[in-house]
Amino acid sequence: MLVSSGARGRHPVRTVAVALITNPVVLASAGGALFYLTGTAVPAVLESACRALGASVMPCALVSLGIVISARLRHHDGETFHRGRQAILFSGKLLIQPVIALAAMTALGVEEPWRSIGVLLSAMPTGTLAYAMSDSYKVAENDASFAVISSTLLSLPLLLLLAMFLQ
Repeated sequence: MLVSSGARGRHPVRTVAVALITNPVVLASAGGALFYLTGTAVPAVLESACRALGASVMPCALVSLGIVISARLRHHDGETFHRGRQAILFSGKLLIQPVIALAAMTALGVEEPWRSIGVLLSAMPTGTLAYAMSDSYKVAENDASFAVISSTLLSLPLLLLLAMFLQ
């Protein structure tokens, strides 16, 4: 429903399909699969360029996304985040999800340290992809930007407490 309202009159399935088909990750995966399926070796020049680019992408993306999110929170054009949504998100993501992960891994007989690692990973903050997707579809950008920053700050003490509990 949120995608539909942000798609400016286009059908939401079409909007998502076009976004997926033109996504650089999907295109790169298709290109890699093509090399693999045909058995063609990747030229050394292309491989070294891709390795260098791949090594620099994540740090650059995180820094630039942090700048965009912080700028959005400072100059939000009168829109604000919704406290009710944020409370549901924080309680679900940072509290309920680790409890569910612990219960599921215990029920499935997952051994230590894998169970603790799984629980800690489930308590990680909201990822920046949430903001990137909301910005891309122009839906709830303020909620997503606030969730990324706030959940990161709130997860720091929570992860410490959770790690001490799991020991």
